[in-house]
Amino acid sequence: MANIALSLPERGRSKGDVRRSAESTLRVVPSWRPFIGREDLVEGARQALVSSAGAGILLVGGAGVGKTTLAQHLVEQYFGQACVVQVRGSAATAQLPFGALGFLLAEAPADALDHPVVGLQEASRLLLDRAAGRKLLIMVENAGELDALSAAVLIQLARARLAKLIVSVTGFPEGGDPFARLWSGGELLRLDLENFTLDESGRFVESLLGGPISRAAVRALWGLTAGNPLFLRLLALEQRSAGVLVQREGLWVLAGRMVHLGEIAQVVRSWLETFTPRQRGVLELLAFAAELPLALLHRRGDEDIVDELQELGVLDVSPAGPATVRLKQPLVAAVLRQTVQPGRSLELWQSIAAGGRPENLNPSAVVRFAEWSLDCGQPLDRPTALEAAGLANRLQDRTAALRLARCVADSSRDPELVLEEARALSALGDPLAAVQAVDRVPLPAVGSLVRTRLLLERHRALRSLPESAAASDGVLPGLRRSAERAEPGTVAGDKHAVDRELTLAEAEQAVYCGRLAQLPAALGQVFDDRSLALHERLGAGVLLGAARSLTGRATEAVGIAEQLEAALGAPQLMPAEQAQVRGGIFMIYLAAGLWTRCAQLLEEDLILGGTGRGMGGELAAGLLHTLCGRAEKGREALEGVIAQLEVADPAGVLPLALAAAAYACALGADQARARRYLQACAQAGQPGPWALRAGSDYFRILTQARLGRRDEAVAELNDCADQAAAGGLHTQMAICLGAAARLGDLASARRLAGSTATGDGPLAQMLHLSAAGQIRNEAGLLLRAGELARNEGNDLLAYELAETVARMAPDEAGRRQARLLQRQTFRKLDRFRNTRRRIQELNDFERDLAVAAGQGRSSTSLAKELHLSPRTVDWHLGKIYSRLQVSGRAELREILA
Repeated sequence: MANIALSLPERGRSKGDVRRSAESTLRVVPSWRPFIGREDLVEGARQALVSSAGAGILLVGGAGVGKTTLAQHLVEQYFGQACVVQVRGSAATAQLPFGALGFLLAEAPADALDHPVVGLQEASRLLLDRAAGRKLLIMVENAGELDALSAAVLIQLARARLAKLIVSVTGFPEGGDPFARLWSGGELLRLDLENFTLDESGRFVESLLGGPISRAAVRALWGLTAGNPLFLRLLALEQRSAGVLVQREGLWVLAGRMVHLGEIAQVVRSWLETFTPRQRGVLELLAFAAELPLALLHRRGDEDIVDELQELGVLDVSPAGPATVRLKQPLVAAVLRQTVQPGRSLELWQSIAAGGRPENLNPSAVVRFAEWSLDCGQPLDRPTALEAAGLANRLQDRTAALRLARCVADSSRDPELVLEEARALSALGDPLAAVQAVDRVPLPAVGSLVRTRLLLERHRALRSLPESAAASDGVLPGLRRSAERAEPGTVAGDKHAVDRELTLAEAEQAVYCGRLAQLPAALGQVFDDRSLALHERLGAGVLLGAARSLTGRATEAVGIAEQLEAALGAPQLMPAEQAQVRGGIFMIYLAAGLWTRCAQLLEEDLILGGTGRGMGGELAAGLLHTLCGRAEKGREALEGVIAQLEVADPAGVLPLALAAAAYACALGADQARARRYLQACAQAGQPGPWALRAGSDYFRILTQARLGRRDEAVAELNDCADQAAAGGLHTQMAICLGAAARLGDLASARRLAGSTATGDGPLAQMLHLSAAGQIRNEAGLLLRAGELARNEGNDLLAYELAETVARMAPDEAGRRQARLLQRQTFRKLDRFRNTRRRIQELNDFERDLAVAAGQGRSSTSLAKELHLSPRTVDWHLGKIYSRLQVSGRAELREILA
């Protein structure tokens, strides 16, 4: 395929200049980047271009969204034998007759351009001559800036069905535009291109970097670029060059704060030059302010500018409430803030801050405006700094929170500012500095709300320090006693608020330590208190739901989780708070055995175990996939988490991720890697919260069982069950006993079946049925448990139970039912897919031998057919079993079935 692109002549050249420069304007289009996703768009475009009807396609989308890449992909994939001509409109040629086709008309007679009709005929002839009987595809970029005669030539050819058009426009053309008329007449198929989704962004960046990338890194890149392919590419490559994106064990992870001062800054500056000075002023203003009320911009006289920029797809105007305006592209805002001179920044700030901070800003804009004020050398008063620091903490922008909390004179002696500082320090992984900050500040009166919150934050920081964790146990009872001895003059509202804060802290401590018998009874009242801020109420609900799920009251826990889910769409919740609550819901459903519901939650962002946004979803996916037998998916997700946590792990989640990855590898029969992860887990130490410790121990023990240490694993599982029972954690007790029972320990099965404290809900029912079936030798009970597990999405548990039934069922009907359940679940397990893939990697002799052995042929009969000894056949089969990682003929038969 000969691809021709045009470097358009500059404004002001004569017709002769156009002809003379024609040869120098032709160039070969460079190789194109891998095409990602958009399968439906590609198929619709292909059908329109191969159809005998219609003039072609109209690609509509913002700058950098991939219109040209899509057009090139279509040409390369489906029209390799076509003649492709690329035409670009520009301001430089828009005023010249046939300006966009100057490269072509250089071959025309000298007087052709003097007569429009002759010029039209000549241009059409020359294009058809180039095609030489092949299909003619004309790729039109910047169609809105084509001169009228060039557009007429292209439309004439398309309407005569002599060519197909691929027209790209940034904004949809107005009704008077000739290509708009083609679309409205049904001759051009309109295809709207959007930015990449999060998943598409991940695939795109992996293709750029040549390897997998962690979910947290993808989310950070996607959040800054809004999924724009051009900016995504530039940002990812710049982070790699700057050492911010680094490879760990073959996986790309973020190792620092992102930078954007290289090529991407040049692209943004070039893009800005396409706007008028007034348009640039509004863009710069919004880059610094993050968001401004539409009414304020109107008062400045920028109403027409906002309309123009919105039409160009550069701005977002919120439709709800008092309308606000922001830049669509976060990366553009970030680059502008770094490249605009300080004097210009101050000038912009003064233009809107003369009457104080703009009203009706959302929380993130309040934080940004406060930081902008500091950048301009403008001090913040204490109330403004305190409000902004508190909002930054709620937004999980801890660096901003720290800066804002410290920006006021003598902030280290201000209890409320120190509270926000301590919260930020703890979240950034420096609890010792948080303790020191609280210790320096003069404490308010005993019984006051601020004093209580400061000492609770100090308690949380101490609890996360290994050397002081034990000593932190006595803090809460002491605070409760102090609150009861509140100093005279403490207001009633403070007493009520202090009591509520202590109730939440006691509940948090009970869940953190796994001592749910100590859960305060008043927690339910806090969850039901509609006078509280919604994020505080939902935080209480997450604690209450976790406690109910772990103590065996799954039905209550699920009811609470459903209430939490219903509240997630409330506008007063910040994204980070939504993600935190969603992570709590995930854990409630996981403990209840509602694995399908857990999978549905993975479609949204969540925070799990103190991980940051992006990483929490990856951790949740890894845990869920591994528990349900999708070992390869689980391992891939967990390896991303591990690589990112090795850079920074302020919440101590790494041991859990390592232990779960070890189990995923053991499930996939990769014993060497499983052992390496176990060793790394032992070196990583023990995490603080009980849930992380329990999860880490559970996966570690299951891995040891898979590695041949069954008896040791059974003993450890029973020890864990004893510890869980002592803490009132009946669900965890049942999980540990159920795992020991599935390892063949009848004593554990009897203990589980005889317990009356293992709770309700799907998981408890599965575990009780399987234990009862095991000790009574009743296949029907085991099958019922297996069907429950399959219906709830745990194919591994269902398969293991069906495997037991297949061995023990006394009648053929039971065995047949078990085999059916095995087939239904085994095909969803990674072990099946991995082995099927390995079969294809065998040579012809090995594959034929494996198939024959799997079909039941004996070594003796195979030896006669192959003219070998039975011992030699067994030797070959042994090698094949090892390569396929199967135990023998029976397992091979299951896979081949």
